[in-house]
Amino acid sequence: MQSNLNLINGRFITLDDYHYDIQSVTIEDGKIKDFNNPDSNFQTIDINNNVVIPGFIDSHFHLKNYGKRQDMIDLKKVNSIDKIIAVIKEKIKNNPDINWVEGFGWDHNLWEGEYPDSNMLNSISDKYPIALTRIDGHSMWVNDIAIKQTNHSIDALHNISGGKIINDCILVDNSMNPVREIMPKDNVQDIERWISVAVDNANKMGITNVHDAWQDANVIRAIQNLIDKNAMNLRCYGMLGASHTDLVDKFFANGHLISDLYTIRSVKAFIDGALGSRGAALLESYSDDRHNCGLVLIEKDEFDDLAKKM
Repeated sequence: MQSNLNLINGRFITLDDYHYDIQSVTIEDGKIKDFNNPDSNFQTIDINNNVVIPGFIDSHFHLKNYGKRQDMIDLKKVNSIDKIIAVIKEKIKNNPDINWVEGFGWDHNLWEGEYPDSNMLNSISDKYPIALTRIDGHSMWVNDIAIKQTNHSIDALHNISGGKIINDCILVDNSMNPVREIMPKDNVQDIERWISVAVDNANKMGITNVHDAWQDANVIRAIQNLIDKNAMNLRCYGMLGASHTDLVDKFFANGHLISDLYTIRSVKAFIDGALGSRGAALLESYSDDRHNCGLVLIEKDEFDDLAKKM
């Protein structure tokens, strides 16, 4: 779209008590210049009585993950384990050179609330490691090959602080970390592509600003590259991932990043898990899991130290 425009004949919602009777909006260099005073030198677009609103700000977004999931197996709303097994087999059949089979979005509540057992993924392949992240991002369903590559036993993974394993195949919260560490690393070029996909789709939904929760050094570099290329059509408030301690130390030693399109002055930390994977920390045990009160993922002293760095 042109950066210099007159928008006319629309229903303009300004959220400003002093500017409520608006017949036209004039935009110059991508910013609102005036109301009810069209510039004859600018292109004019007739909105035809459609509604024009300020851009939405999404307060909890994941730019990289949104784009990356377009390349992964989409398991959202899949209502049976048989269907999940079928799409995994199809993925392997169509991509025989794949290193890891990755998927996102499964929810055991869609198949009567029962967690799958380890045989289900193990029966698919003895060659490909499989890692399927739950819809809330707080647990991962894996096969034995994926676990073997971590060089951790099931007992060792189960005993990680802030983590546990269900049915020898569902890694909850911190128990996911050894698998994540050995999975193929995301490169900056792919991250740029994934973020571009996310930005394009966000713009189509009227989102002009996001709070991107959990960024690492490569995400920061990718966003800065897109800004340098004039290809970042979105404002981003970034939150550094708390587990990237060296990045947090280095970044905040130099103060905050504040610019027109990109701001970083916060950190995201996981205090506990999620309800869906029974990892949210509760004062009493879960009604369907009497020996479980959830997981605490970060100690208070560690969290206090993190807060002081900012």
